[in-house]
Amino acid sequence: MNNSESASYKAGEAKGQAQEKGNQLLEKAGNAAQSAKESLQDVLIFSCILIYKLVVLLFFILIKIVLQVGNQAQAKAQGAVDAVRDAVNKN
Repeated sequence: MNNSESASYKAGEAKGQAQEKGNQLLEKAGNAAQSAKESLQDVLIFSCILIYKLVVLLFFILIKIVLQVGNQAQAKAQGAVDAVRDAVNKN
C-alpha cells in the first residue's frame, strides 16, 4: 500500500468513525429530548391536578361565604320581623 492509498484508507476510516460518533450523539440527543418531553408531561399533569384541587377548594370556600352571608341576612330579617311584631303588639 503506498502513501496515497494509506492516506485515503485513513481518511475513509476517520469519516466512518465521525459518522458513527455523529449518529451516537443524535441518538443521545433524541433520548434526552424524549426524556424532557416525558418530564414536562408529568409536570403538566401534576399542575393540572393541583389547579383542579385549588379550584374545588375555592369553590367550597365560596359556598361557605355565601351560606354565612345568607345566614346573616336571615338573622337580620328575623330581627326586623321581631321588631315589627313587638311594635304591633305594643299598640
